[in-house]
Amino acid sequence: MQRYLLMAMVLCVGAPVGAQTPIKCGRAFAKAKTKPAAASLKACITACTGVAPRASDLKWCADAKAKADAKAEADAKAEADTKAKADAKAKAADAKKRRARKKKAARRKAKAAKEKQVAAATANRPALHLIPAGTFKMGSPKGETGRDEDETQHSVTLTRPFAMMRTEVTQAQWLTVMGSSPSYFKCANCPVERVSWHDAVAYANALSEREGRTACYALTACKGTIGAGCPSSENDGLVCPGDYECTAKLEVACTGYRLPTEAEWEYAARTSSSDARHGPTDEVAWHRGNSGSKTHPVGQKQANAWGLHDMLGNVDEWTGDRFAKYSKGDARDPQGPDSGEDRVIRGGSWGFNAHWARSAFRDGLDPVGRNRFLGFRLVRPQLDE
Repeated sequence: MQRYLLMAMVLCVGAPVGAQTPIKCGRAFAKAKTKPAAASLKACITACTGVAPRASDLKWCADAKAKADAKAEADAKAEADTKAKADAKAKAADAKKRRARKKKAARRKAKAAKEKQVAAATANRPALHLIPAGTFKMGSPKGETGRDEDETQHSVTLTRPFAMMRTEVTQAQWLTVMGSSPSYFKCANCPVERVSWHDAVAYANALSEREGRTACYALTACKGTIGAGCPSSENDGLVCPGDYECTAKLEVACTGYRLPTEAEWEYAARTSSSDARHGPTDEVAWHRGNSGSKTHPVGQKQANAWGLHDMLGNVDEWTGDRFAKYSKGDARDPQGPDSGEDRVIRGGSWGFNAHWARSAFRDGLDPVGRNRFLGFRLVRPQLDE
């Protein structure tokens, strides 16, 4: 009897019908599954066992079925919970990976932006040489060929070193910083020209800002367009008054770029020499006799002892000082007079006679003036470490 009850239990709890189970039992079981009422369950057991079950057998079978159903439901729920947890874990892992990829991409983007910024800041960055403090004879001795009366020789002491550009500011350097092309001669590595004193000062501030340095000029009441060059209709673009002008005040404690003082310029041009120039004229300077009536790429002529090229010839260079006769007696860190119209220009150019290409040569020009003979180079307090 026991084995019949066990068989009935197997059928009641929904186990598969084995091959050893009688066919009639399988039919009865199928019928019982479609109609799981107590009467059908009784018929199922009776058909399978050949014995009519007692009420306790039916209860035992129903309880077993209920337990099996509950277990199946619990197992299904546990499986669903496990799957849900696994899905949540996988989803969290995917989200973590996405965040990591996003952070990595952001870092790459920030790095690329930084590299681009650094590349932009250092593109066409000027090379400089540190000029030591020292004392020298400024002006020219009597009898120097080409000497002018305003070149009275006197002793000057510069108490602070400074770093000077090895070449004049090129057209490519100007374009990189200012985004314009004012020059008459179009040549990326030639000196920028047709720039006024005010243009040069604006460039100095812009370059300082580009390199993260404090500007050397406080510019106020500015008007006009920086680096507009000369219209070709005006004297064939040879010389013209610029329309850009500011009130400029030099900030002595700056870390950025500025125009050299006249004394700094001549000291750097001379190095320790008292000669008119640092070598044979044609070897050190572009002038009217050898230039072919145009500017030339910087750095082609022989440098002086401090590695500075084109201090003489190629283009004249603006300095920071106002033009005036030298003060009588020796001087210490001179910066020119506090008032006056013209600013000092130095060095001679491609369009002037060779005797102008001398360390002592000096001239003055209205600071708004622009011409194709005139450019500039800059200094700053020191080299980067």
